[in-house]
Amino acid sequence: MQSFPRIYNNLLNKRSYTGNNKEFNRVTGLNVFLDDKKLIRVGGRLRNASNFDFNKKHPFLMCCRHWMSNLLVNHEHERLLHTGPQLILYTLRETWWILSARGIVRKIVRQCVTCSRFNNRIPKPIMGNLPSERLDAGFPFERTGVDYAGPIMIMNRKGRGARQIKSYICLLCFITKAVHIELVTSLSTDDYILALKRFIGRRGKPVAIYSDNGRKFAEKEIRNLI
Repeated sequence: MQSFPRIYNNLLNKRSYTGNNKEFNRVTGLNVFLDDKKLIRVGGRLRNASNFDFNKKHPFLMCCRHWMSNLLVNHEHERLLHTGPQLILYTLRETWWILSARGIVRKIVRQCVTCSRFNNRIPKPIMGNLPSERLDAGFPFERTGVDYAGPIMIMNRKGRGARQIKSYICLLCFITKAVHIELVTSLSTDDYILALKRFIGRRGKPVAIYSDNGRKFAEKEIRNLI
């Protein structure tokens, strides 16, 4: 009644609304009517749908500028754990038909402090140029990079009495983004050399090996090996 006084009076007095009135034009095609409590509801073609609730078949008509519309959208936004506008519109229209609802829902979501914090854009710095070793064409694993991932817990053997031990995955890749995985049981230089020997035995001797200068990547031992 506060938002649509002329429509309310016409429905109450069972008069048809005609003319070029802006208030009437906004509800044209909604087939509005008054329920038993004298509240304006939206009509439609679902009157005979027995599996739908009455509020879902005929939602209440609301104006987007009414203060209660803001409260409804805010409540639904928080109830749905700060979801996006599309889901808010879907759940709202099960009970309320807010005119121009999409605009007010987007405004509420855009002004939400919690959503702004979680959806804040992270600055992405401009990355430096790639080294020529990663751009020049070559055979797979011709120029190799090595790094460790882990630790990953594995069983030291099968059967009874087995226990968990730490293991690491040795990843070797560079030019073609191909990946060779070797499992090592410690971060020692000896285990790394054994993994490197297995890698060379299967992939061939690389031209260069790049690492993060960890202590396990002993330069002298690697030079003697390759």
